[in-house]
Amino acid sequence: RPTLVLVPRLANPLLASRLRGLGLRTEVLAAESPASPEEDLVRIGRALGKAPEAERLVTRRREAERTTPGTRRILVVWDGVVAGPGSYLSWVVDAAGGGPLPGPGRWPEWDREQIARYNPELVLYLDTAGPDSPARDEARLEEWRAQPALRSTVAASRGCIYRTRASSDWLPASGLPEAARTLRRLVDSTGVR
Repeated sequence: RPTLVLVPRLANPLLASRLRGLGLRTEVLAAESPASPEEDLVRIGRALGKAPEAERLVTRRREAERTTPGTRRILVVWDGVVAGPGSYLSWVVDAAGGGPLPGPGRWPEWDREQIARYNPELVLYLDTAGPDSPARDEARLEEWRAQPALRSTVAASRGCIYRTRASSDWLPASGLPEAARTLRRLVDSTGVR
């Protein structure tokens, strides 16, 4: 008998109704967007009777944001897709002073030509087996420099291609402020302008 059942927005719409019909407290999470982690923190905090704790997490998240919109071109790649403007990770990119890959979709598939036009200044790959802290990804840097479309990007020419472990900090949850700080430190340490 769970205290609370969390259902992703993309789940079968009847699932939440069926769970509620069984007498289980059920919350349907927000549709993915840059604001969805914050909305979900508040929703879950209220459902658990921990609204003040949830508000503190939201405050921490907001404190991690920069006050001015970023102009850095930052690309975050995860399992062959890229964090787009509608993804929850676009908040992390914004908080690091950047903007995600423009275009439609939350997680557009890897498209070499689109990425070349975006001309990222910094690329961060999230890998299951990646290092705990961002480290330069020499193998991928070589791949970028071997590709005609990608070799002239700022990231490839400056060697600003990194990888890190795809930990829970990179998921839509309370760890996102730490992911934002990690990305901001990486951006600041590379001198990306």
